[in-house]
Amino acid sequence: MLYNLSHYVLQCLDYVDNTDIYKDHNKMLQVKDAEFNPTGHQGVYGGYQPWVNRAVRFRSLGDGQVYFGAAFSKWQRLILTAGP
Repeated sequence: MLYNLSHYVLQCLDYVDNTDIYKDHNKMLQVKDAEFNPTGHQGVYGGYQPWVNRAVRFRSLGDGQVYFGAAFSKWQRLILTAGP
């Protein structure tokens, strides 16, 4: 399974908790950032807004809401305990 941090943000899921749940299935890590900024008018399914006005967007690394330190630490622990 490809573990993509940005997609978990866009789906409003806890990507660190998900790492533990699917640790036997996560084989690849894709590093992308994203943001989710809902309003009273739009959420995940925000309609036909221009890209800059959408509630969910991909961002440059470090500009979104992915906390890479927590995710990478979790992955490092999983790799070290998995063995060959």
